Amino acid sequence: MQTTQLARGKINADGLLIELREPDDAPATIWIVWRPQPTITDPKRLNITINAVMAILARASARHAAIRAERL
Repeated sequence: MQTTQLARGKINADGLLIELREPDDAPATIWIVWRPQPTITDPKRLNITINAVMAILARASARHAAIRAERL
């Protein structure tokens, strides 16, 4: 299986990892790996937390698009 890290980042003290996993015998999947416990944030910092999550997702999306374009 080939695994490609699309993006990784910190959300408060927690980590967020997004990978493209391509098994030899199954369709490719995207894995969004977040720690099993909830991420806690102060309500006044919610916008900062959401921005951090969205930035990581945007990087993953851009990297995935680049990979797809390279394979065309």
